[in-house]
Amino acid sequence: MIYTVTLNPAMDYNLTVHSLNRGVTGRASSAVMTPGGKGVNVSLMLHRLGLGTVPMGICAGVTGTYLLDGLRAAGLSPDFVHASPQGGPEVWTRINVKIAVVGDGEREVNVPGPALPEGSFDTLLEKIEKRLERNDTLILSGSVPPGAGDDAYARILDRVAGRNIRVIADTTGPRLRAILPYHPYLIKPNRAELEELAGATLTDDKAIVKAARNLQRQGAGHVLVSLGGEGCLLVPSFDPVHSQADRGDGHLRGACLRMGAMAGTVRSTVGAGDAMIAGLLCGLEKGWNADNILRLATASAAAVAFAEEGVPVTGQDVDRLYALSAVSGKTPCLHLPY
Repeated sequence: MIYTVTLNPAMDYNLTVHSLNRGVTGRASSAVMTPGGKGVNVSLMLHRLGLGTVPMGICAGVTGTYLLDGLRAAGLSPDFVHASPQGGPEVWTRINVKIAVVGDGEREVNVPGPALPEGSFDTLLEKIEKRLERNDTLILSGSVPPGAGDDAYARILDRVAGRNIRVIADTTGPRLRAILPYHPYLIKPNRAELEELAGATLTDDKAIVKAARNLQRQGAGHVLVSLGGEGCLLVPSFDPVHSQADRGDGHLRGACLRMGAMAGTVRSTVGAGDAMIAGLLCGLEKGWNADNILRLATASAAAVAFAEEGVPVTGQDVDRLYALSAVSGKTPCLHLPY
């Protein structure tokens, strides 16, 4: 089973406006409220791709109820700690605002979220320890709420140590550094996050690979770097423990791979990186080789980026983009010489 953990989930308030100018009241042409948070996004995409997944985490208050209701309506069975269901705004699961301005890109306002209600994190740790079994996959994604500490994800991994859990981490800074000693199977920084970790500007693919290799020396397995409109770059691990050959799935060993972004009209990039993780896992479960796994990951991200406002992405959307990219040859998967 694939479990995602989102310690700081959100309800995303997605607005579309035709203009947004200082001193002028903006008028939204559409407004959609959806469950959000990086791990939540991964579970939603995994479900659309036909994989079994259980989203876990901590939510609170009335907006926490909205979050859980939205996940169930999407066909998932969330296992969250729901703290203070009747609590006031001081404990509500956060609401993030995403504004798509027609012809002028996106605006995004994320809030820190409430501090963890007392005892909720320990309760979540108990849930995770009880649920996860040997060879399961655990995805740790996103920020943590105030007071959780940079060791929050490391404390989770302490609870499942020794179970051969395939850990995928999409976080950064001190939170990522804290889990590197646990040898996560894969980490997924974007360029800015990798630059922050490297303490340098990464101007080309060779520099990106060098920074990724440095993280691998600190304990990371495979490193998948999302590059927005430039696609992504996969730096496979040299460590045999990350090949996961005993699972019977595909693996990512071999040369560094560079995949360009797929051509299309980008409407929103929210959740695209999370979809990339879901697509990669789908390719692994299918037993594909690294080239096709990366192509499917890229197609999944593109499907989210190209989607019309309020229209859910389907597995068929991803399959279509994957097939088009494979047939057209316009999005080659390149093997890098370093």
